[in-house]
Amino acid sequence: MNFESIIRFVIYNMKAKQLLSVIFLSTSLLAQGHMVSSNQNAVIVSFGYDRSVDFFGEGKFLRDSYNNSLNLSYIYNEFLGFDLSYGYSLFNRKDSYSDVENTFDFSDNFRENNPDVSDKGFSFGVTYHLENNEKMPIDMSFGLRYGNGDYNNDILDATNQDFYRKYYALEVAGYTTIEANANFNVGPIFKLSFVNEKNIHDEITIVEEIVTTDTVSKNNNHVNIRVGFPILFDEGAFQNLGETQFIVEPILSNAFGETYFGINIGFLFNN
Repeated sequence: MNFESIIRFVIYNMKAKQLLSVIFLSTSLLAQGHMVSSNQNAVIVSFGYDRSVDFFGEGKFLRDSYNNSLNLSYIYNEFLGFDLSYGYSLFNRKDSYSDVENTFDFSDNFRENNPDVSDKGFSFGVTYHLENNEKMPIDMSFGLRYGNGDYNNDILDATNQDFYRKYYALEVAGYTTIEANANFNVGPIFKLSFVNEKNIHDEITIVEEIVTTDTVSKNNNHVNIRVGFPILFDEGAFQNLGETQFIVEPILSNAFGETYFGINIGFLFNN
């Protein structure tokens, strides 16, 4: 079965209900947004998967931590993008957590010091693309993002504690487009995300059988790095897609102190 046959199989076997679920749940403007043609409007729907990898450590190469995302983006006139994303992540960095006994570590390193911490939530982003500037050797984009998420694991469930976050990010990227051949283009992109997040939890204190609960919040700053190599196939490259363009993007990134390797698969609808 060749590559085109695989795409045909996916399209024809996708039930209408599944397709609607992808569109409405798809909610990080994709790196592929910078590959939209001049003066073009487009909608991009995609799914992303990243897996934590350990290149130089002594543990296993593929770690348990991963990220999933469903994304919906709209590009207006090539230069302005809006996106909505739903993400689910799991953090489980260590091979064992011998010191954990029904106590959750709410320190700044909570993603590393607690087992099986999940994080799910939505984010909304706006991105401006600055292209074809004679004073700059590459094209650039600048974006703002706001999001929220809920953390959970077995200890938080057992102690009935809420733990969630709100965050905003400044996103800066540099990119270019390479015409590989007549059927597709490659658009390598390097992106920095300067993230400020506020993590909020309930602190429970028991004194002489009297239980009190206080809300505690902490601000943390992170810089996440992402390198992507999106491949955008031309219209007509796959007959059954019509004018819809297929996108596949290998990704290497570093987020919250972990290195991830992943892939985005999506479709670009021209309008």
